[in-house]
Amino acid sequence: MAFGGRTYVVSFSALSATNGRLVVLSDRSIVLAEANARAVRSVAAMVIVGIGLCLLVWLGGEWLVHRPLGALRAAAGRVASGGLLPGSTSPASCRSSDNSERASIR
Repeated sequence: MAFGGRTYVVSFSALSATNGRLVVLSDRSIVLAEANARAVRSVAAMVIVGIGLCLLVWLGGEWLVHRPLGALRAAAGRVASGGLLPGSTSPASCRSSDNSERASIR
């Protein structure tokens, strides 16, 4: 309901003792102020949680995927250059083997 350019919320209740009604006009902006403030706080909390989760996923991907892939890439480079034979445990064990095994993997 609008009076004088302002919007109001109309509330009413039946009064049982007098068989009458109680009508109250409240300014809409005052009635909705608390709900709007809660909505803003909720959205801000969701944004903060979302940013935190994105950061957690990024760091988890770095530690759980990127680092092991870097180690695998380095090992593959050593195998390709002949510095590490498949199945050996260290580069030192590659030096003691004969060159016929290295030729068979190229």
